[in-house]
Amino acid sequence: MGPHGWTAFNTDHRFLPQRWLRRIRVIALALLFVGLSIAPSATQAATAKVHVYLMRGLLNVLSLGMDEIAAKLRQQGINATVHSHLAWRIVADEAAVDYKSGRVRTIILVGHSLGAGAVTDMVARLGELGVPVKLAIGLDPAFHATVSGRVGHYTNYYVSSGFGQTIERGPGLRGTLQNVDVTKPPFVGPLAGIVHLNIEKNQAMQARVIREIRAAI
Repeated sequence: MGPHGWTAFNTDHRFLPQRWLRRIRVIALALLFVGLSIAPSATQAATAKVHVYLMRGLLNVLSLGMDEIAAKLRQQGINATVHSHLAWRIVADEAAVDYKSGRVRTIILVGHSLGAGAVTDMVARLGELGVPVKLAIGLDPAFHATVSGRVGHYTNYYVSSGFGQTIERGPGLRGTLQNVDVTKPPFVGPLAGIVHLNIEKNQAMQARVIREIRAAI
């Protein structure tokens, strides 16, 4: 093997032919890129155990903007499902099971019309089950309601010129609550013309909801 022996041959690149050095560099770069491609990004890591539950309103057909929001969230790698407001208890109980099993660590609720009312019920139900809600968003709830439970932040967007309602803070609420009248500045411009039946379809409102969700996770 020569004066340097086998060990020297293995550890000193001067004894390797140039063609082998080039091949080793190519293989090393390839392995690096493969590792980068399969390693989760910061966004993927943040959204891995997030579940956004979107609740439709009356007849399950008058809140199709919720489906649009869900589709946009899924395009960004955020797990989002859409449900009828009538199924709120089933959805809340399933969310609690997923949270306690560790499959879900961040629960976010969004609802329109009767679905917004369902969100207040879900926050309360999850609170009873000992499960926190990171963020809850109501879009023009059809009925006045009081919210209790464990929620990091609850934003209620309502149309005061229509029949949208504010949400009141219940004695058992742990978290912050904000009622936002979208007919008042600074919402008049981008949200001009919003009424009960199109608030969840308005592109500016959808973008605002998605920004809130992303900020929460």
